[in-house]
Amino acid sequence: MVAWEPLAVATMRHVLDQAYGRIDLPDTALAQMAQHFLAPAESELRFAAERRLLGETALVTMTHSALRVVGPEAPDSRELVHIAFVLRGTVTITPKGGDVVALGPGGSCVVSDWSAVHLECSETVRGFHILLKSGRLADRGVHVRATRFTADIGRSLRAPLRGFALSVADASWNASTVGELVAERTIEDLVVGMFLEADGHSMDGEDLRAGLRGRALVEIAANHRDPRLTPAVVAARLSVSLRHLQRAFEHADQSVAHAIARRRAESAALMLVSPMASGHTMQQIAYDCGFSSAFELRAAFREHYAMLPSEYRNDARTPALALGRG
Repeated sequence: MVAWEPLAVATMRHVLDQAYGRIDLPDTALAQMAQHFLAPAESELRFAAERRLLGETALVTMTHSALRVVGPEAPDSRELVHIAFVLRGTVTITPKGGDVVALGPGGSCVVSDWSAVHLECSETVRGFHILLKSGRLADRGVHVRATRFTADIGRSLRAPLRGFALSVADASWNASTVGELVAERTIEDLVVGMFLEADGHSMDGEDLRAGLRGRALVEIAANHRDPRLTPAVVAARLSVSLRHLQRAFEHADQSVAHAIARRRAESAALMLVSPMASGHTMQQIAYDCGFSSAFELRAAFREHYAMLPSEYRNDARTPALALGRG
């Protein structure tokens, strides 16, 4: 019978810093959190993590020895959705009020509230985590707060998501600015698609309109470069009335028109930092991204990125900017 005891404060700080980046918490808060993280009494926890940031998305590869996690709340954990893949070892997860789930190599799960689950592994485990802000997913029609924990969702998109994200997280990948922007968008698209193809997980019970919003955003992503794309055209392609579509966006902090302009601005951001478009004028970029004029591009870009397109192109801080911020 294994005897478990809480982690030391220094060990707790090391775990959080490795997994989430540097965490500025007092020792008293860390000591309280450590009561939820337990290691075998006869051995010290071994924990290492490699972390890559792509804008607001984090990719974290963790390796640790035997560990028991009992319903904690890590800093900002309620704002993050964890898509986790087991690469080596076995992890046992018990949702509160649910049945035990054992995940071996190749297994995966989604956790949006760590206080709702208990986790245990009695051997060394290597896992890979994709951390996204829940608000980003909600903007695209995906609500996971009511789910809190789901095992093995995704069907056809789970394997492509895992393979692509792991390749991006590899330390040998030397990303360009364009590469990072595209990689972040691709991972987010795959995660959204993974949820949308899983029955019952694309929307929560309180907001059934989220599914329609998700379909509209997929339509916008595919056709935003067409200058003829308007909210009315999106509604017609989804076989709903314009008013019905507008209601689906009422609680999303953006209108249909704003969603179209936002996606066009994101496409413009890619062109602005692409060497292949270095000679393009703002007018050319505007037309290529679906805007009717350079003026319209400037207005949408300033709203989304809080700077002019010319400033974005010339700003030395461009590598730190994230596609989709605003």
